[in-house]
Amino acid sequence: MSELTPQPIQRSRTYDLVAQRLIDLIASNELGPGSPVPTERELAAVYSVGRSSVREALRILESQGVLAPGPGGALVVADAPRPLSRSLRLVMTLGPADARDLFELRRILEVEAAGAAAWRRTAAHIGMMRSAVEAMAASLEAGNARAYIDADVRFHLARCP
Repeated sequence: MSELTPQPIQRSRTYDLVAQRLIDLIASNELGPGSPVPTERELAAVYSVGRSSVREALRILESQGVLAPGPGGALVVADAPRPLSRSLRLVMTLGPADARDLFELRRILEVEAAGAAAWRRTAAHIGMMRSAVEAMAASLEAGNARAYIDADVRFHLARCP
């Protein structure tokens, strides 16, 4: 047998495994935006884990913006999870933010996002964007900043219902 370099094996925490299972359900669309998340008790029974592990998994996913408070205090799947936004906010809060580094990161992400959107676009998307651009032009002509911002947001979020 060859000489092995000792390397510790990463142990998964139960709450990390529960959180990953929930993320898998969301990624597979079994739980969609606005869907209620099963209760702590239900999740503990389904996954055969303690409620404290489930509670911690839910707390982590809520802090990451994957889950959100819903009606009656229950958790629901967030409409638009933005874990990257929250992570960037945390990085900027904990250390000095170098504007050049943040601009470079934003440029990289936006170019990739625009490329992916271009490949996935449909005629309906193009129609929504064209309508938003027309609204932006009209609002500029009218000097209506609020309407311009609303149209700009519609342009960037154009997607089929």
